[in-house]
Amino acid sequence: MARDVIDAIQSVVPLRQCTVRMGRNYRAPEDAPVCSAAQLGVAYCPCSGTADPAVYAEAVSAVVRIMSGDAQDAIEKLTAKMRKHSQAQRFEEAGDVLSRIDALETVLRRMQTARELVDAGSFSFAPGVRLGDGVIAGAAAISYQIDCGRLRATHVDGVIFSPQLPPVKIDFDELLSPPTLGAATLPVNADVIDEILCIARHTRAASTVEDPASAA
Repeated sequence: MARDVIDAIQSVVPLRQCTVRMGRNYRAPEDAPVCSAAQLGVAYCPCSGTADPAVYAEAVSAVVRIMSGDAQDAIEKLTAKMRKHSQAQRFEEAGDVLSRIDALETVLRRMQTARELVDAGSFSFAPGVRLGDGVIAGAAAISYQIDCGRLRATHVDGVIFSPQLPPVKIDFDELLSPPTLGAATLPVNADVIDEILCIARHTRAASTVEDPASAA
């Protein structure tokens, strides 16, 4: 999926496709070659010094906007590519573009889910089995404290659950602290996205659990 998302973005935003390491003070050598993607006009090539810094910065900003959820324009461009391939009876290529669209939309849905959970701040919930008349039973004695999408604490019968673990040299206060997301428009930190999505699935399942009798 990750490869499909990268291909989807690169097919609508002319990001560089070369792999030269470029630091903040990078200066292109006078004899730096222009990558083949740039020669074909489908990508910029800042590592060769042929890309205007301001223009390339806008391309990078476009990627940030896409991954922040503002992807309608990118999806419309991809859809147009898919239709063009289909009309030309290049169905395999149309299928490849469709896979990229699906992958991009899937990732964006996950990002939106994670962002909503992070924005919810601190809250607690107790999973259980929903019975008739809205009564919840089962694991109600267990509750979870969520802080910005991360599990902060677990309570059993109102008492915080403190498992006995072997001593490890880890600062758990730092490990369990709310994620630093930076600007609100930036994607959720990749270091915590797996945990946030896991919590999101768990809370969604707890809030939508059906009556076991009706599901039988």
